[in-house]
Amino acid sequence: MFNTFSVIVIGDSGVGKSSIVKYLIEGKFVKDIPTTLQPDLACKDVELRNKCKVRLQIFDAAGQESNYGSLTRSSCMDKDGALIVYNVTDRKSFDNISKWVEDAENYMPAEKTIFIVGNMIDKEVQRISTLEGKNKAANLHLKYFETSAKEGTNIHDVFHSLAEDIYAMNRKRSGYLHNRQNDDQQHILQPFDDSNEVKFKSDNECCQCCQCC
Repeated sequence: MFNTFSVIVIGDSGVGKSSIVKYLIEGKFVKDIPTTLQPDLACKDVELRNKCKVRLQIFDAAGQESNYGSLTRSSCMDKDGALIVYNVTDRKSFDNISKWVEDAENYMPAEKTIFIVGNMIDKEVQRISTLEGKNKAANLHLKYFETSAKEGTNIHDVFHSLAEDIYAMNRKRSGYLHNRQNDDQQHILQPFDDSNEVKFKSDNECCQCCQCC
């Protein structure tokens, strides 16, 4: 039995969100994908460093939301993570990152994982620099990745890292709640000790982990 995490891919229309998801699922670049009229759902199983497997339910945000520049609460309220994508040759899509982050912060659960993704790095014309992208993400306290759906660069890496971070976040939350329940009788809340987070496990331990989650 898998842990299942729900993630959403958002950003301005035309930045390559659907191409990123298509490459992850099909392993190839699909040119001229029609604008997404309804949120598309794709699933991808990911093996973590500790050998447990998780299933990502990936929602490709509808084109209308991207064009109007706002998300609905129903699109985000149950999501564990988000990729906010911009086109590295499109300054407007880069400038709009802060707006997308604000929407995600407002509508997603309190505990979530958000990455900034600069897509289309195969193009060099008027390219927004990697340093500028990293600085933007750092100012927002988020991780930064660059991808090319055309060449497949870092596509699998960004989703694998997202899965790892969501898994660690959920493990930490579960441990915190467990400690809180144990300490309620004493009215003392102990901080969760995550120093041993995400250890490598034997095959048997892994199976037990996946079955009980």
